[in-house]
Amino acid sequence: MFLTTFSDGSSAAPNVTPQYPTLVSTYVKPPPWKLAGVNYGVGIASSITLIPIATGTLPAGVSRSTATKVLTVTSSNVTVQGFDFSADGGWKVEVTAANCSVIHSNFAVSSAVNPPINATSAGPNLYVGYCVIEGGGSSFDTTPGALVTTNASGLTVQYCWLKKAAGDGIDAGVGGSINVSFNLIDDLSRFPGAHGDIVQLGAAAGSATVSILFNTWVQRAVGVGGVGTQGYMMETDSPQTVSGGEVAFNTAVFDSSAQVSFFTGTGTNLYTGTVYVHDNYVDLTGNTGNFARSTGAYPALGQYIKNWNMVTGAALPTTY
Repeated sequence: MFLTTFSDGSSAAPNVTPQYPTLVSTYVKPPPWKLAGVNYGVGIASSITLIPIATGTLPAGVSRSTATKVLTVTSSNVTVQGFDFSADGGWKVEVTAANCSVIHSNFAVSSAVNPPINATSAGPNLYVGYCVIEGGGSSFDTTPGALVTTNASGLTVQYCWLKKAAGDGIDAGVGGSINVSFNLIDDLSRFPGAHGDIVQLGAAAGSATVSILFNTWVQRAVGVGGVGTQGYMMETDSPQTVSGGEVAFNTAVFDSSAQVSFFTGTGTNLYTGTVYVHDNYVDLTGNTGNFARSTGAYPALGQYIKNWNMVTGAALPTTY
């Protein structure tokens, strides 16, 4: 079924000041748990002193190119920790081995126009945690890439501050366990003409199980000429399937210029199990479409339960 009790992530949060402590303070019905970026901060722990990426000592199984501004991970079970990738126009981490982690690191896209983190087909089960990942916003176009992209099975992104994405936030192309939890998502789809998603599944062979839990999403605007943005889109293209999961306990605030088409999307003929969308709290002020998009022919495969409008305090519909 789905979670009926919860752990909101606050116990493992980094020691860092919350980014938006008053974000939900004026709503009629705010969430009853501690929120990422509101009640606890996310990103790099204050105890971490970042290492310059161009000159710092690298862990074994890692190499770098100062010409292309790319750090390449070639050995399995490697942890890349505590680096400042924002220098020199913005570095990229390319993961080509299994079970690797990128943690407590800082990224910012600028003149090098490098999408920050990418796992190739040889890099399954990537973990990204406790990072600040800033995209190119309206200035540097990294579309169709995302802030975090995997072309392998399995991805976990937790306790990160994902902000100013030119297009997508997270692209997970091959299925496996997709866990996106305890993050602050702070604007995406900012490049002119972009149409970004927070999480987008792919079209490669594989089966995805999704856990999208306890994230906070703030959307203020989109790029000039953009066609709006979308949220946690649990839709996929053949031959990838979705075996089930949850989009739950998330909070979203859409400002009047946000142009958000959907908070989430579920239910296609490629589902082999049910995705439960429940206990999400939203301010739909800048919602230009609907809370959700669920393919009409397959409504049973996307179940909507106990989702709330924070502005009015009213429950949202259970069918879409």
